[in-house]
Amino acid sequence: MDLNHGYNITCSALNDVAALRQEWLKLEGQADNSFFLSWHWLGAWLKTYRPDVEVLRAYSGDELVALALMVRTAETRFGILRSTVLRLHQTGKAEQDQIWIEYNGILTHPDHHHQVTGACLEFLTGSATAWDELMIGAVGEDDARLMTVASRLRRNDLWNAPCFGVDLRTIRDSGEQYIATLSRNTRYQIRRSLRKYEMVGEVSVDVADSVEQTIRFFDAAGQLHKQRWGTLPGQSGFANKEFVRFHHELIATGWPSRSVEICRLLVNSNPVAYFYNFIYRNRVYFYLSGIKFNRDQSIKPGLLGHALCIQRYLEQGRDFYDFMGGGERYKASLGRQHAHLYKMVLQKNLYKLKLELVGRRVKQSLQSLIGN
Repeated sequence: MDLNHGYNITCSALNDVAALRQEWLKLEGQADNSFFLSWHWLGAWLKTYRPDVEVLRAYSGDELVALALMVRTAETRFGILRSTVLRLHQTGKAEQDQIWIEYNGILTHPDHHHQVTGACLEFLTGSATAWDELMIGAVGEDDARLMTVASRLRRNDLWNAPCFGVDLRTIRDSGEQYIATLSRNTRYQIRRSLRKYEMVGEVSVDVADSVEQTIRFFDAAGQLHKQRWGTLPGQSGFANKEFVRFHHELIATGWPSRSVEICRLLVNSNPVAYFYNFIYRNRVYFYLSGIKFNRDQSIKPGLLGHALCIQRYLEQGRDFYDFMGGGERYKASLGRQHAHLYKMVLQKNLYKLKLELVGRRVKQSLQSLIGN
């Protein structure tokens, strides 16, 4: 046991998942965390992949005020560079990490968040257990900065993206319909799509009403998603059996509490789009869609489907519709930026890592020259 800024911090192998679940749910009930730090997500992650996890715990006196799950992996890059990587809530296996955790971080008691997050990073940095790099993502801007400062390590951002969303509470308080808050051009595209679909038949939105139907909707969305994004490794997650396996588990365990939901956009009773969402603490997290694109490019099923779903959530009394990480044009058209996410690696001051960084920069410079 170590003492860091008044906190007792430990990091040890996970031996009892049931006991961890009780600890996690108790702290989660006090914390101000995202869906991705809920037991819904992480419990499904542990059950599906059974990673070799080390549990980071921080106590203030006898009270547990921070929890995190770390996975240690040994990697070889470029055939010669060996590195021990510590990952936060990820396994280091591409086929498993494709589920892509967002709003990641350390689960903390809100009264201790900044102090204990910093203390945990200092603890990890000074830990006697050997590692070279700490991989964290995708994490919010404030926590990324806090972790960087606390660790005193060199930071390398591997990915970053804005987050767009819709403040449903503010719209509801204003008495407006959602579509009235959008730009003139976006309103026109949505209404034009609706008119053209209505020439075919009735336009409606329905929601899967059981675990079994939600899984059927998910699998149907997958067929459309693969048509759009491809079936090769690293393309559509639905082409990856580990991705599908995780989400089947997440749906099976999350649907009874209605923390997962799949909506369909129907035209004349035929599905043209699916929207897979997480619902947690009255916030809707849009995770992915499967869309049947029309040959008529003036028809925008994605825009229309999101608009109808958002209006539905507005009327239900939800607080926020979060498109999460990604700068796609439709997200900027339908929402406003409210956050920024980073996937980053914090690296110890090692010659081999410095050499790798120089090599990457030289490669990027050469690619830039060739491109010009």
